[in-house]
Amino acid sequence: DMQGLSVAGQLKAAGKVNLSDERIGMTGTGNARGLTVKKENVQTPVTDVELSFDAAMETAAGQFRLASASLKGTPGTVTVSNVILPVSATAAKTISLDARAQLDIAKTWPFVQVFADVPKDIQIAGAMNSAVKVTTQGSTIQLVTDKTQISGLKITQPNAEPFAQEKVTLDGDIVLDTDAQKIDIRRLNLEAADGQSLIKITKGQVQKKVTQNTTTVSGDLEAAYDLKTVSAFASPFIPQGLVLEGKRTDIV
Repeated sequence: DMQGLSVAGQLKAAGKVNLSDERIGMTGTGNARGLTVKKENVQTPVTDVELSFDAAMETAAGQFRLASASLKGTPGTVTVSNVILPVSATAAKTISLDARAQLDIAKTWPFVQVFADVPKDIQIAGAMNSAVKVTTQGSTIQLVTDKTQISGLKITQPNAEPFAQEKVTLDGDIVLDTDAQKIDIRRLNLEAADGQSLIKITKGQVQKKVTQNTTTVSGDLEAAYDLKTVSAFASPFIPQGLVLEGKRTDIV
């Protein structure tokens, strides 16, 4: 089920498989030429992608292990490593992976618009260098980063002053619970180049509950933030032309 997505392009790949009693190893390289992804009326630009992978099916442990996989294209390079996925009922249910990304955000943004429900009239630019560790246990997904940096960040939308920062860094630890539809923000700190915190959440929790006729979102938050920064990120949800400046500290 492609969930409304359509994919076009030419894929070419070659690899090697090594078989043993307890392990199936796979390595290979490939490329996709003229790759486009479309959903409804939103489509990514035509992109060429180079790929490589080194993986193994550990039949005795009931796990799929991806030592490394790399995708390199026009938007940038994404490398995933140390991936462990359970593939049998007896295997440990923990999933983990490390990811690194060096991306041109302006060229990556069309892919985000296709795969995520984000405002179509907002444009984001900048150069991102990020390292993220992802771990799942049951219905929870934990995302941790202390090495995410964006240079030349710029957020623009029609009829509004652009938000720009020379450099920002992100340090975060967030847990998502897909069953409970809950987000637990253990740590989130977005800093400017001079070390000033633009958004700093020391504790936060947001939960969504859906009944037959009602959707309720509730949460607790301890945060300090720059209003102008928050306004730029929240611009799709505040009245057009409204400008907020100053700093606040809230416990809500």
